[in-house]
Amino acid sequence: MAAGGAWLWRRARGCLLAGFWLLVLMLASVPAVADDVAVKIGNPLLAKFPVGGDARPRSIWDLQVFNDKLYLAHGDYWNNAGPIDVWTYQGDGANFVKEYTTQEEMIWDFFVQDDLLFIPGVDSVEESPIRANIYVQDPQNGPGGGWTRRATLTGGVHSYDVALFQNRLFTSMTMENQQARTLVSTDMGASWSVLLQQYSAPIPFADFLFLQGPTNYVYDGSQLTAVTPQLHVSQLSMARRVRVGDGLLYAYPVRYLLTPTPLYYMTAAQIQASGAANQLMAFAGTCVRDILAHDGLCYVMTAETNTTSTFRGRIYASADLTHWWQASEFTVPGVPLSFELYRNRFYVGLGSLFTGNWDKLVGPEAGSIWRIQPAAVEMAWVPAKEGVGGSMTVLGAAGLTLTVEATSSLQDPQWEVIGTVQSASGIADLVDPDAAAHEARYYRVILE
Repeated sequence: MAAGGAWLWRRARGCLLAGFWLLVLMLASVPAVADDVAVKIGNPLLAKFPVGGDARPRSIWDLQVFNDKLYLAHGDYWNNAGPIDVWTYQGDGANFVKEYTTQEEMIWDFFVQDDLLFIPGVDSVEESPIRANIYVQDPQNGPGGGWTRRATLTGGVHSYDVALFQNRLFTSMTMENQQARTLVSTDMGASWSVLLQQYSAPIPFADFLFLQGPTNYVYDGSQLTAVTPQLHVSQLSMARRVRVGDGLLYAYPVRYLLTPTPLYYMTAAQIQASGAANQLMAFAGTCVRDILAHDGLCYVMTAETNTTSTFRGRIYASADLTHWWQASEFTVPGVPLSFELYRNRFYVGLGSLFTGNWDKLVGPEAGSIWRIQPAAVEMAWVPAKEGVGGSMTVLGAAGLTLTVEATSSLQDPQWEVIGTVQSASGIADLVDPDAAAHEARYYRVILE
């Protein structure tokens, strides 16, 4: 049955369906990993950037879930592709919506901070006056997307980062004279003061703001302290990075190349004590494309060339950054560049590749969005013991939230929820306390 529906199993008192016990034993030991199916949702960027031209402005540099919408980042500030529209995807149909238009040549990354969505102004389309922008989306601002543009970074040309810390807004900008500034605002970007004479990637922790740049600092809200952590990357401003636990998980992939990309983790204590980041050897030699933290789990997407026209993507999940499980494996006709977990499904945005001609990146499917359909969900039933009830094992893609329902008749089924499960490994156990009280019991597993 197609993913998104329900998988139905029947348990009859005193017996199991023929062949079912063998299936239980096989799956309980080593669950089979089947290729998931990648389903193309659409490509809203083709009207403005058709196939045949440069694929770079169609590349999905970032995907971000916010306010139950999937946001698409794209554009090209090298060759000037703006103004760039903010496109969102809002459901199971091909219903892409153009929510807003930025005055930028490119959207590189989205940042979610304190229930607000930010877009740093990578490169303004306006040449006079010279200034960089910040865009903020606040759902409380009412219909129309709630977008506000702060065109207040006077003299700024490029800005890639934004962060909130102690109710203050931080950003950085490079200037036309090749100088740079790290700025702070107490009024959400209406005005700014200079914090540092350099560009810094501001990364908030619980008790301090990490300002990573030519000189690294920790800022407690009143005092700047220089630190010298060994990051093993030159900069974090264009890196893939997420806050995980008490630390920072990051990688620095060149987003238009497929090259081996190490993955690192550094705790807050290591940053403050000028320690060294730890490389996650599980991803040594792989091409890390994107990383994601969601509901206590961390996900990492890697990619590799499969054939001359297809690419292989893999998504791994972990609850502790030590034990990793393959949550998904799929094939798509373009470079897996970014991904998100939206409504219990992985969504992947495709990009383009540099093949020797910098002025024109190649990628016919760049800009397309693909939903990854889990290949299968299995459920193994175990008989009740001493009247306690029946237990079952649900096996599926790691990280998915699965709802298990039960009924005693299919003639006029009255489905009742007996539990919701999620597991980093894709294997989760659930007990039906009423199983022994029914002559027959039917179960279904639903992916919402």
